[in-house]
Amino acid sequence: MGSAVNSKPLPPAVMQELLTLLDWLDWSVLTLCTARAIWVGSQLAIRWYRHEAIEGLSGAMLAAALLGGAAALAQYLLPES
Repeated sequence: MGSAVNSKPLPPAVMQELLTLLDWLDWSVLTLCTARAIWVGSQLAIRWYRHEAIEGLSGAMLAAALLGGAAALAQYLLPES
């Protein structure tokens, strides 16, 4: 149907910069997920005390799970040389 794509591995300097960027992104998102979970936990306590509706924690947990999946996928697709 179509021809195979000819691809070359990235140079080590570019690969190192890309992995550094992904590492910073990974830690940034993980920090945001942790902050969100703490924020939602504090709201959970306040709303529990006031007998109000409780929501929001599942979004923070879903974001953390997506981060884990994306990190595993990136590690599989970008093996270290």
